[in-house]
Amino acid sequence: MADRKPYPTDVSDEEWAFVAPCLILFPLDAGQRRHDLRELFKQITPTMIDVLKRLA
Repeated sequence: MADRKPYPTDVSDEEWAFVAPCLILFPLDAGQRRHDLRELFKQITPTMIDVLKRLA
């Protein structure tokens, strides 16, 4: 992430440390990975928050 400007949806290192063990089922360098899990998580987090707010 150091090669780009930070976005409001970026996940902090602490947040990533909390969720990464739940998301990583295979090694990070496994052949089937096409996208960085942290980047994917960062993109879906705002949507998850919106859904949870509507359900509350």
